[in-house]
Amino acid sequence: MNPRLNLNDVRVLVSVARCGSFAAAGRQLGMPTSNVSRQVGALERALGLRLLTRQPDGLRPTEAGQALLQRFGASLEGLDDFVDALRAEQPFLQGRLMITLASEVGPYLLGAALAEFALRHPDLEIRCISTFAGLQERHYTPDLAVIVGRGDLPDSDWVARPLAELPSVVVGTPELIARCGRPATVQALAGLPCITTANILEGAPWRFLDAAGRSRAYPVQARIRLDSGALAMAAALKGVGYAILARAACEPYLRDGQLLALTLDRQPAPLQLYAAYPQRRYLPRNVRELLSHLSAAVAHLRPERLHPPLAHA
Repeated sequence: MNPRLNLNDVRVLVSVARCGSFAAAGRQLGMPTSNVSRQVGALERALGLRLLTRQPDGLRPTEAGQALLQRFGASLEGLDDFVDALRAEQPFLQGRLMITLASEVGPYLLGAALAEFALRHPDLEIRCISTFAGLQERHYTPDLAVIVGRGDLPDSDWVARPLAELPSVVVGTPELIARCGRPATVQALAGLPCITTANILEGAPWRFLDAAGRSRAYPVQARIRLDSGALAMAAALKGVGYAILARAACEPYLRDGQLLALTLDRQPAPLQLYAAYPQRRYLPRNVRELLSHLSAAVAHLRPERLHPPLAHA
């Protein structure tokens, strides 16, 4: 008897191949890991073939698995696009929508807008995860990712649209400046204690604009590495090191003298908020509507709302 392919099982296999693990595919699909593994196993038994193999960097398709994906992967994407096109004709949004927000700044700036979107579309199932992971570090594929960056984003198969830009400033406490000096050039920062990141912002938040307005990374002495903006702000206020901050975030501390702004020979690159989504021939209506809603929400933010509690933002 010829085996009958279960298209749902093939769709799960496509997700595992893209994500590299059952757990990551489960997060992408909104399924328990055990169900993902069970469906791939059912597909392998139906075909009598091994479709995945474990490699040091995760699960990868075997030769048979790759052949199956090449044959049916694009067809399934085409089917999904067709379903999205049908849904676009409906008077209301429905289905599932998975979103990731950059931790701290994303929920602060866009949390209310996301709640309003959910209220407007009660038939839409929304799943939102806050994370500091960049596009390269993701172990699952959301429909829309709100990320932060300073300077050019790394090469990726994602489309990124700017949402907002937050001017940055380099600051230090009066005590730190009295102890270590007040540098006037970007190069002088290399020998001074600085607060930087471990993973977010590609691990290189210290970026400045050159004479042509291009963003360039500059090495600094990492006195402490923190992937939490709130912790980085706390460290800056305690005088642990110099910090590069969104000006709006540290404005209250500049006004009361707890922090002092440095005047350097290069302007700090602004922190940018992006909405990113995987490249597809057809952008689903749910994503288009959310992207439009978030863009409008950011455009109408009151100035006081642009005071996110961040140090790296």
